[in-house]
Amino acid sequence: MAREKAVLAALLYFDVFDHPLTREEILRFMSIDSSQEEVDQVLHHLVETEVIHCHGGFYACKPAEKMASKRSETTARAQEMMPIAKQMASFIARFPFVRGVLLSGSISKEVMHEHSDIDYFIIVEEGRMWLSLLLLKAYKKLFMGRRQKYFCLNYFIAHKPLVIEEESIFTAVELATLMPIVGDSYKQKIIEANPWVKDVLPNFRVNNASENALHVGKTRKLIEYALRSKIGDRLDHLVQRKIRQWYQRKYAHARSNADFDLMFKSNNSESKVHTSNHHRMVLDRYAKRLNDHNIVAEHVML
Repeated sequence: MAREKAVLAALLYFDVFDHPLTREEILRFMSIDSSQEEVDQVLHHLVETEVIHCHGGFYACKPAEKMASKRSETTARAQEMMPIAKQMASFIARFPFVRGVLLSGSISKEVMHEHSDIDYFIIVEEGRMWLSLLLLKAYKKLFMGRRQKYFCLNYFIAHKPLVIEEESIFTAVELATLMPIVGDSYKQKIIEANPWVKDVLPNFRVNNASENALHVGKTRKLIEYALRSKIGDRLDHLVQRKIRQWYQRKYAHARSNADFDLMFKSNNSESKVHTSNHHRMVLDRYAKRLNDHNIVAEHVML
């Protein structure tokens, strides 16, 4: 019974996105330790009893035929976009103080809808995160034009300590699906810095796929040398303060303090922007689905 509920909980989470799962993915995103054989037995029973549906190797809580077809389409689009994503990630890694770049969001799950952005999870040098962010966002604004959807600077985090505050199923799935492109084993380091992820997803294993090495050119070295100073310290703090003030003027009136801090993380080691409060919205919808199926799960609400 516990394993059946864990399978259903995994499917219900991705039901929020109308995203069916393969048998291997269900194992990966389950909340209890299991083997693939055990999962396959549960899936066979749930399909036989019409609790869940299967089509073309994809499982879902709703009839799966249309979702399976859509997933095949979005996966093909993600594969088409991957060379652009990797090229842009390598370009981002050339900016001062960037230590690593990973793909996040939909493309990291091998899904790209027609109007999807390409999201990047960017590791930057501790103490210079906001200067790095400013340089990248200025480049995007000035030079990317209509290609800005390929340059979505989704999340910045300092290379130390790599700790993520929001311990939820949403955060765990996002970290587990990060796709390393440039850097020094940062996905492994992120998981090690956030051991709670393995509590939420005990069957998850870090993919040891190699990342491209970070190359630092002479111009970048000179810029970094000049900004590793007290002036650089003051500039980094100034940029952080000004950006947070801008967020507060534009958005704080419409949100509680807790939701504002969730949507606009802007501390010394993290920066993210979710103007639609996507994190909270996903957890609320997931909680409703769990409640409808009488399933109790941990790490649902913040």
